[in-house]
Amino acid sequence: MKALGIVLLLFGLLAVVGGLIGAVVSQIIPNDECTYADQYRTEADKLSKEAETERDPSKKAELQAKALDKMQSARTWSEGCRTRKTGTTIALIAGLFVSGVGFVMAIAGVFIFRKGRSA
Repeated sequence: MKALGIVLLLFGLLAVVGGLIGAVVSQIIPNDECTYADQYRTEADKLSKEAETERDPSKKAELQAKALDKMQSARTWSEGCRTRKTGTTIALIAGLFVSGVGFVMAIAGVFIFRKGRSA
């Protein structure tokens, strides 16, 4: 019984530490997709405003085409950003779940170790 208690305690503590590390690291990793989406959206807005003030029809069409291209890029990066945020949230929840299970295992290991000690 003592050995089972020690094993449960050790694996439980390992799961707590591993789960917390996974949860924290998933939040620390930078999310470049969102940065690029914002950057392209800002550039598209700037080009659209320039196109509105432009009087030359050929330059206006060129600026509008560039703005449309930047907006499509922004949409693509925004989709990646949403996917990345969803994955980050899932990793956070999974890490916290593993930590919770590890905590329960560690507590069970302590009780089993103490019970085996008194017998």
